[in-house]
Amino acid sequence: MMQPDRSEFPKRAAIYARSYQLKRLGGTNSIQAQIDLCKAYCAEHGYILPEDQIYKASGLVIEAAEKY
Repeated sequence: MMQPDRSEFPKRAAIYARSYQLKRLGGTNSIQAQIDLCKAYCAEHGYILPEDQIYKASGLVIEAAEKY
């Protein structure tokens, strides 16, 4: 059986952004900044990013992701 050519299908993405300590590494712990960077990457690389597939979480205890 022949496999479908995956280049025919759009690439889909989801984002899970989480607040954590990156400042000491020179990064940012802003959830919105992480989301913005991921959205830019998706746009640049042809990914479809549905708004309902953007999730965020914060804190030291991992809980169910809060939809963004």
